[in-house]
Amino acid sequence: MVEVLVAVLLIALGLTSVLTMNVRSMQALRTARQAGAASQILQQRIEMLRDRPWPDVASAASLSRLMQTPTESESELADAACEESVRVSVPNAPGGASFIVVRQYGGVRAAAQGDFRAEMSLLFETGVKWTDSTGPHERTLRTVITRFGLTRSGLFGNLAGRPAELALEPSEVGR
Repeated sequence: MVEVLVAVLLIALGLTSVLTMNVRSMQALRTARQAGAASQILQQRIEMLRDRPWPDVASAASLSRLMQTPTESESELADAACEESVRVSVPNAPGGASFIVVRQYGGVRAAAQGDFRAEMSLLFETGVKWTDSTGPHERTLRTVITRFGLTRSGLFGNLAGRPAELALEPSEVGR
């Protein structure tokens, strides 16, 4: 009888450790999936910003309207109280002028106002914060977008956007 009880105890300990390992691996998978979704949200938001005309991304009011559109991956973090933010600043500007737009629970608010449409380039710092059973998490992504960059609409036709041979005088072509 004692041997049977010892065997049952050993089997119960083994099953408990297997179940505990299973629960922890499921939590690790969920955390990895959420981190991947957060990174994808950031990348999709950056691509959305790059795809829009300069006036749509260079002021807090227009960026707020743009951020009302959710990214495709936002639904992956719907259960984790996701907060997405975009901080826009002028690189190397004295005084650190910037504005922030925040998207949370489907609503968008400008945490700080600003209008940088006259600037030539802007630093965009996007961030996603979420909380799950393991605690708070955060991912960030930074990029510089220029007014006459490769992704700006209406670029071709400006002197800055023309191919080199078109920007030169006809007498200079072929030199």
